[in-house]
Amino acid sequence: QFDKILPRLEKEASSANVKLDVHILDMRLSPAKAFVKFASDHDVGLMVVGSIAKKGWTKHLGSDISDEIMDLNPSCNVILVE
Repeated sequence: QFDKILPRLEKEASSANVKLDVHILDMRLSPAKAFVKFASDHDVGLMVVGSIAKKGWTKHLGSDISDEIMDLNPSCNVILVE
């Protein structure tokens, strides 16, 4: 499905005069480690990450990728968006 979405993203970025770079991450690592490694290797200044709002017991039972990214203490600023 990504092959169908990418041309639209490129078109939207171009019309908004925004530079769009697409990189395939090394998924031999965990997703969180792959994001943090990419940010470090490419001198990323800001990472925006979606986070799932958890309530009740679910907030104590496991984590999502955003929690793991924050636990890895990335070298860039991170904004968590719920």
